[in-house]
Amino acid sequence: MKTRTFLFPYWCQKTGWWLAAVSLIWWITIIIRALLDSENCVEMPDWMIQPTLFLSFILPSAALFLVCLSREKQEDEYIEYIRSRSVFVVAIIGFITALIYFPFTNIGVRLLEFSEYKTYMVYIQIFINPIILTLLYLIIFKGSLFINWIKSHNDGQ
Repeated sequence: MKTRTFLFPYWCQKTGWWLAAVSLIWWITIIIRALLDSENCVEMPDWMIQPTLFLSFILPSAALFLVCLSREKQEDEYIEYIRSRSVFVVAIIGFITALIYFPFTNIGVRLLEFSEYKTYMVYIQIFINPIILTLLYLIIFKGSLFINWIKSHNDGQ
């Protein structure tokens, strides 16, 4: 019996990796441009700032979306198991972080000085970001696949 999965085809994963490379090049050019702009060599026109910021967040998000939600070349039950385990681990990390972050933002302001509160919340807030959670999923999932690939090649299969 064939189960229905709501994953994109494998070619979307290749497109996502190409888009990730383009977004990496985009970020490098933005960093170089910002460094040049800080030395007052080159200034970015005002009409380019909004599209640049928009593309800076859309390109990596779209790339991660395509890579994470597309099938592998050979999709089987074991890969589905690894995928579900990776989603579970990321969901638990996000849930625990949200349990720490949201009550702490309401109650913690009254208990700590603002400088201490701001320092702790910056570190915790990182793990609520969907892009970071998606990267974490990708690292866990692809890392598990890579480790299993190494084990199978070492065993001579």
